Amino acid sequence: IKQVLADVHRRYPQADRSRVSLIGSSNGAGMVFRLLIELDESVAIENAVALVSSMTTGQYRDGRFWARSDESSSDYDRATSPVGKRRLLTVHGTSDSVVPYAGGHGPGGTHLSAQQTAYAWAVFQGHDGAAVPDSAGSPCGNNLLRYDYPAAAVTHIKVINGRHGLGPAQPAVQALIQEMLLRVEGSSAG
Repeated sequence: IKQVLADVHRRYPQADRSRVSLIGSSNGAGMVFRLLIELDESVAIENAVALVSSMTTGQYRDGRFWARSDESSSDYDRATSPVGKRRLLTVHGTSDSVVPYAGGHGPGGTHLSAQQTAYAWAVFQGHDGAAVPDSAGSPCGNNLLRYDYPAAAVTHIKVINGRHGLGPAQPAVQALIQEMLLRVEGSSAG
């Protein structure tokens, strides 16, 4: 990823290296979480969007983030602390049969719930309260509920009856992603 970003800068020197956004879906969302956990300060990530995935208990457990000390192993055995605070949007469907919304077995191991994933990032990024209760989601589209941690710049979107993909919710979710990416630094999170 660092090499790809260096190549982009070489080819497009006008690109603002301080405003990198990561967007991934499914396994790509897993990679977004891994990059947020493992990249150092040499890569300035401003925004991250993780669609239809949540962190595994390998990546986050016991209130800490974990990385692999050996790339040939699948063990997340090195406690680590992500670098920087980013705006993060997670989106997940409640009827996802690949990566269960409520957590459980899925690709890559056991997954946290979608809301636990968002809350873990919110706490890391400065939220000092309880998790937003499931019943406190704010409608933000047809079959979409929004859970915000504004001081931590973390938002979770619950796609009611959504499967492993955005399906009919795709246009509304794309609009929320675009809103996030176009937001000027210093305005409210979301």
